[in-house]
Amino acid sequence: MALVKRLLSDNMKKLSVIILIIIAAAGSTPGFAQGKDKVAINRNSVIKIDPFRLEIVSPSSGIQFYKEGIVFLSHAGSNQKMLENHVSFGKVNAYYVTLEDTLRGDQIIFPASSSFEVPCEAMTFNRDYSVMFYTKKPSGKEQEKIYRATYQRLKSGRFEWISDPKPLNFCIGTSVYSHPSVSAKGDLMVFSSNMSGTAGGYDLFITRSEGLSWSIPENAGKLINTPGDEFSPFLDRENNLFFSSDGHPGSGGFDIYFCRYNGTGWDKPANLTDLVNSKNDEIAFKLNPDNGRSAFFTRKPASGKGTMQLLRVTFRDQVALKELTNLSNAFEYLALGGVQPVQQAVAITTPPVTADTAAKKTAPTASKTETQAGKKTVAETVKVPAKTETSTKPAGTGQTVTKPAETKTAAESGAVVYRVQFASNTKPKGSYELTVGTTKYKTFEYLYNGAYRSCAGEFSTRIPAGTLQKQLKQAGYTDAFVVAFKNNVRSLDPALFK
Repeated sequence: MALVKRLLSDNMKKLSVIILIIIAAAGSTPGFAQGKDKVAINRNSVIKIDPFRLEIVSPSSGIQFYKEGIVFLSHAGSNQKMLENHVSFGKVNAYYVTLEDTLRGDQIIFPASSSFEVPCEAMTFNRDYSVMFYTKKPSGKEQEKIYRATYQRLKSGRFEWISDPKPLNFCIGTSVYSHPSVSAKGDLMVFSSNMSGTAGGYDLFITRSEGLSWSIPENAGKLINTPGDEFSPFLDRENNLFFSSDGHPGSGGFDIYFCRYNGTGWDKPANLTDLVNSKNDEIAFKLNPDNGRSAFFTRKPASGKGTMQLLRVTFRDQVALKELTNLSNAFEYLALGGVQPVQQAVAITTPPVTADTAAKKTAPTASKTETQAGKKTVAETVKVPAKTETSTKPAGTGQTVTKPAETKTAAESGAVVYRVQFASNTKPKGSYELTVGTTKYKTFEYLYNGAYRSCAGEFSTRIPAGTLQKQLKQAGYTDAFVVAFKNNVRSLDPALFK
């Protein structure tokens, strides 16, 4: 009898273990660890990087996204003659090709009737692809400068890129001005230069649009620039900054870094980790501006010998895509050590700004990037130079947002508040009342990555927000998650979720 009891006891223990394993498997997703209010994603399950079969042709070091495809340099069969102000630079043509998964489709000349021998990764477009800024050498003896071109209809009915005969107004002297990246709104440009005021060889500089002219550039500051070289900047739709540098701690020579835009400037650069960077040089980072689900960068041998390899980045699986929605969020997640969720809000309002004294300067100088109390640094952020006019729109963004109310919210007054994001839509819904159980909540809407995100509630602590999240999930909003705001800017501070 004792033997029977012992056998039954052992079998019950084994059965309990099996049941626990089944429950754990049913409630988890491969590559993810479940938390109380969030999903912690395994860093190795976020992105995949594959070689892309495309030869990098000099003077280019990469590609640029354009409409539904990419622009790249390739050898042309003939040298076409163009009018003086039409874009034409030699026997190497720029081609445009639409992307189908990882395969390249039929190539067409970019634009259809011109030869365009310029570094494709050193061109940037406004949001509707009607204006382009690009880098070229004015002559064989002069250094690279930044030019503007517009896509115009000719008398023949054809459309062509027509370039301004002179470079942008701030491109003066013998310095190099290259690799511009313009914001989605078109009001902000970041570029690389060895002009006066650099911390080392090449630094990143910031300039703002003033009609057809641009403001006197300001150095992006010591938080971003180093005694080494910083170049190939890229601004995504939310003004997050990516760039290459050999001056920050990294894996090899040039690594790619990420700076989160916080509503007024950029946070401290973060390395994109060894998932992207290697002992070789990683340069020419570009992200698809329309859907954010594809990116390219170039890996170049650190020795200088050998060929450059174009690499494409995509999401590794649908789970990572669902949680992070776009590669900007994925890179942010990786660079900042796995803080989740990573979606950030655009500031609803900013205090009125005064006249920008930088416009009166005769030479660019390094902008202040840190506030200090005695010798102690109390902030690590790069301020973006403000426009001269007073504005209540989010600084440096092309986003429009819907205020939930005319009165000042706790988030706008500087307090940390927690909301629950429960839906996203392609069209704005504005603020409305959402009933959850027997409670009515005023919703809050913000525009992010082309979609309007709706949040409910406004709590001073995370616990009641977590309760509302569970209620929303039970009500059918299965993707609801808790988000934190400070000054109506999404905070990524992990301490806020402990």
